[in-house]
Amino acid sequence: MVVVAAAALLGLAGGLVMLGRTSVNVGAERSRAYRAGQTAGFAAGLTQGEADGVRQGRALEVSTNVPADARAAVTFAYTSGYNAGAADIFGTYDGGWVLNAPYVITLSHPSGPIAYEISSRTQLEPGVSYFVCDDGQTLCREPRH
Repeated sequence: MVVVAAAALLGLAGGLVMLGRTSVNVGAERSRAYRAGQTAGFAAGLTQGEADGVRQGRALEVSTNVPADARAAVTFAYTSGYNAGAADIFGTYDGGWVLNAPYVITLSHPSGPIAYEISSRTQLEPGVSYFVCDDGQTLCREPRH
């Protein structure tokens, strides 16, 4: 009797699993996810392509009026400086950023040829009010009421 009841429950469970699998429209969800990924990938590729195009265009611009035998060296020097400058702006904050999150950053002028760098950053949090402290230089916060 127990064996028959267990077999019946197992058969019922298997039937319900099969019914659930056939009632889900996996194709529509897969298609929606594919379109969303394609759109996001296109936007990311366009942004990166624009940045690469600007960098390469400026490098070509720099080497246009130099003799042909010096163009490769000028382009390399420009690209190296451009990449170093892009990295230097972040100062000690070259990693650990959360994408699509708002930040308040403070820029400062470091010594040397770099025009500015990030000297502090604060990721904004929900439920917190931010304001400039009385010293006029730092960011204060308090819980929002």
